[in-house]
Parts: sequence; C-alpha cells; structure tokens
Amino acid sequence: MTDALKKWAGRLAPWILAVIIFVVLLRKYDPAEIALQMKNGSWGAMLPFPFVMPFVYLLIHGYCDTIIYRTTLGPLRWRDVARGRSGTAILMLLGYVFGHGAMGLWLAKRTGANARTVSGSVLYGMGSDLAGVALVTFGATFIGGADIPSGVRIAALIAAAIPIALSALGPLLLAKTNAPLLAPWRQIPPAIGVAQTLGRAIDMVIVVVLAFASARAFGLHIPFIAFATYMPVILLAISLPISVAGFGAAQAAWLVFLPWATGEQILAFQLLWQVFLGVGNVVRGLPFVRSVVREINSPASHRSP
Repeated sequence: MTDALKKWAGRLAPWILAVIIFVVLLRKYDPAEIALQMKNGSWGAMLPFPFVMPFVYLLIHGYCDTIIYRTTLGPLRWRDVARGRSGTAILMLLGYVFGHGAMGLWLAKRTGANARTVSGSVLYGMGSDLAGVALVTFGATFIGGADIPSGVRIAALIAAAIPIALSALGPLLLAKTNAPLLAPWRQIPPAIGVAQTLGRAIDMVIVVVLAFASARAFGLHIPFIAFATYMPVILLAISLPISVAGFGAAQAAWLVFLPWATGEQILAFQLLWQVFLGVGNVVRGLPFVRSVVREINSPASHRSP
C-alpha cells in the first residue's frame, strides 16, 4: 500500500467504523419503531436543553481554557478563547479530536506560539477534561451505592487521579525540563491547575443535569444517578475517533450504559439530542467562523493585546 493510500485509509477509517456501527444498530433495532418513538416523544419539550448546552458549557469551560492558554501562550482573554472555541466547535461535530486540532491551529496563529507549546496546552486541557468527567463519575458511584459496579469506581478514580497528580506535581518534577510540550505542567501553579479541573467537573454536572432534564421532558424515566455515573463515560465514548458528527459509538454507548428503556426509545431520544445539540453548536459558532478561519489561514500571527 502506498503512502497516499495509507493516509486516505487513516482518514476514512473513523467514518467507515462509524457507519458500520450505525448500520449494525439499525439492523438490530427497527428504524420504523425508532421513527415512531421520535414522533410520540415530547421532542419539543426536550429541545431547549441540548440547544442551550453549548452556550452554558462555554461559560465555565472557556474560562478554564483561558487559564491554561494565558499562562503558556500569551495574554488571551476569555472572549478571545470563547470566540476561537465557538468558531472551531463546528468541526467538533466531526469528532473531539478534529475540534481540538482546529483550536490548536487557531491558537498558534493567534498567539504566535510554536506547535509544540500549543500542542502541550491543548493536551493539558484534554487531560483536565478527562479528570473532570472522571471526578463526576467517581462521586456518583458513592451516591449510587451497590448498584454501581466497583470497576467503574476504580476506573474513574484512576482517570481522575493521573491528570490531577500531573498538574499538582508537574512544577516540581519538571522544573529542570525545557521541553515546550511539557510547558503547561511546568508553568501552571498546582492550585490553579487543580482549580480549573474542578471547574470542568462543575461543567460536567451541568451537562448531566441538562441531559437528565431533556430525557425526562422527552418521556424517558432514567434515574438521575445513572446519568451522573454514565453520562461522562458516554461523552468519552463519543470523543473516540469512531464517532462522526455524533453518530456511531455515541448511539452504542447510550444503549450500553443507560438501558432503562427500550432500544428504540433510547435511540429516538439520542438521535434527536444529537441533532439539537449540533444545531446549538452551529448557531453558537456561525458568527465567529469567518473570522476564526481567516486567522487560521493568515500567514501572520495575531497576538492578543
């Protein structure tokens, strides 16, 4: 296989896997019944919750990102980061990695920082995201009691502990290291690093509440503790490169982790949720897409004042 074919195979693999998963689910669950559940469910009542989620989520999450970027890349403001995040979030519909890749390009052009420093800042934020969602899952396992498998609690504890430990010990362990990729762990004070991780956990709690309210509005009676435990896990599954525009692994994850209704009911809700969430992301990002794309394509850097 030539290098060009290998490159195209790598690019198409996530799309192919997502399509395969989606087709398998449609063969197992009746599409006509899914459509009927969409019609019978209160989709109008659930619509506001996924639609407003991108706007609410950005308030705290954008500030947490600003803390990282301001320390490692330059004097960025929250409104700068919010604009960049909103403008590149449309690519996030294609996958978590796509959105962060575009955000990394924008940050490099906006601040003039080199690729390794920007990559380190983006990776620091992704690790903090992982710790935030894991903290919510870990806390929910205690509230849920014996109904939650102990393996979920252990996995969540490990997923939260590693990024937090790196944030807390990084300045000490990496003090003599000059690698640009490790700059965030070296430069961000431990207290600030842990604080912004907790901010992301609060953001995840908001996501859980909105998802729970949306499901109830639609007509699904899934326990709140189940959402608190497994919604973060579902979001991690969605971020894997086998979901495209929220389709693929996302639907399988909802069916596996939240089996409190029929498969057709869950898929009906999840598909509507994904569509409304996507519309919210597009509406939030449209006013900024042109300026962000222009900055990404600009040969010159644009440092924030």
